[in-house]
Amino acid sequence: MSTLSPRQAEQNLAFPLDYYLYHEAVGVVIVAVPKVGCSTIKRWFMRHTEADPRLDPHKYAFEHLALARRPASEAQHILESRRVLMPVRDPADRLRSAFVDKFVWPKASDLFEPAREIIEDLQRAKGVHVVHDTEQVAMLGEFEVRIPICSAVDYNRRPSFREFVDYVSAADPSHLDAHWRAQSSFIEEHRIDALVPLEHLSEHLQQLSKAIGAPELQPAAENVTRKEPAPHSCLADTPGDELHALDLFPTLEQIADEPLLRKIREHFRDDINLLARARART
Repeated sequence: MSTLSPRQAEQNLAFPLDYYLYHEAVGVVIVAVPKVGCSTIKRWFMRHTEADPRLDPHKYAFEHLALARRPASEAQHILESRRVLMPVRDPADRLRSAFVDKFVWPKASDLFEPAREIIEDLQRAKGVHVVHDTEQVAMLGEFEVRIPICSAVDYNRRPSFREFVDYVSAADPSHLDAHWRAQSSFIEEHRIDALVPLEHLSEHLQQLSKAIGAPELQPAAENVTRKEPAPHSCLADTPGDELHALDLFPTLEQIADEPLLRKIREHFRDDINLLARARART
């Protein structure tokens, strides 16, 4: 069971053009899919547009680069007249990164709002009546925000990776945040001229800098989820809060067994095909 939250319903109105980034100084459109080098892409745009590097790259991209912020006719013209690129990533590794980044790494008070929504849905399935009757202050990057929460929900109880994958696989895609929505869903209705494997993203951005006659900029530090080895063989069924308490940030090999990997491959078959196409062209 999945629930369409008011927050997600609003975000669906601009999906996927909130993630199609463009600036005249660059001249190409890049689809910044969450957990597929999106921070690297946004910082690259910021350096070419001479934006203040102290700005939050996600906020800057949302306000100044996303095609969803432009009139529909202008956005359509840009999509039709400019080259459109999209990096792609192995879906299992992307899900692991999203899980560790959003369910393991943060303190309970700083949980990502879409992660809270999954926790609420999982507790709904256990019979908890979820009504947002209070608020909690959370930090999103450098910003303090008030997030509606339910006093009957134990937000400290985070799902295991297996529970997370099961939820994402069974959910209505329109109910899912972009961090765990299939990469293929970002391009269902739009033309993509080039698919770039994530492992070649920085190299490709350097080539773009050269092609537009701009100085070749040194890549910004990658914003990647920590990958310290964990001291256990498989952590697929260990709740995220326990991993957090133990300060464990497992690799894919340590958090996904073969049945779970098969489930991911089956559900995200289109994403695997996109990655195969991208690697075949490099």
